[in-house]
Amino acid sequence: MATHGSISARWRSTRAPSGASDAELFAEGLHDILARQPGQHMANRLAAFAGLTMGGPAGTGSTRRRIADSLGWIAQDHLRALHPRVWALAPMPGRAHPAETKAEDLVRRGRIRAMSSLAEFYAPALETGRRLVFGPDGMSLLRDG
Repeated sequence: MATHGSISARWRSTRAPSGASDAELFAEGLHDILARQPGQHMANRLAAFAGLTMGGPAGTGSTRRRIADSLGWIAQDHLRALHPRVWALAPMPGRAHPAETKAEDLVRRGRIRAMSSLAEFYAPALETGRRLVFGPDGMSLLRDG
């Protein structure tokens, strides 16, 4: 156990800016993962983690809220297409793992989870008449009209 703690301390002392919070360190790790694994599968896994697993009620400025807010930059900078199965299988606090085994049920559940998470995160922009669009350059918020 002591070795694990010293590795963590060494990692923090060489990687983290002075005074960095756990949320900042975690976000830095998310950036590193996406730089090394830039594919859509990983982008969907991390977006689902931020939006579903870490999303939901959390205090403003809390570590949980700051990690959940990573959904924004992950979606805008990395998400090009939704992988519904990834979203369907992402853990959600307080909910049992989905029992469906049919592929079409998983796809439907994943699509609903992904769109709900993104709609909740981007609600203020959507309420002003913008819409979410996925394209080859990523997700964009477009204004209708």
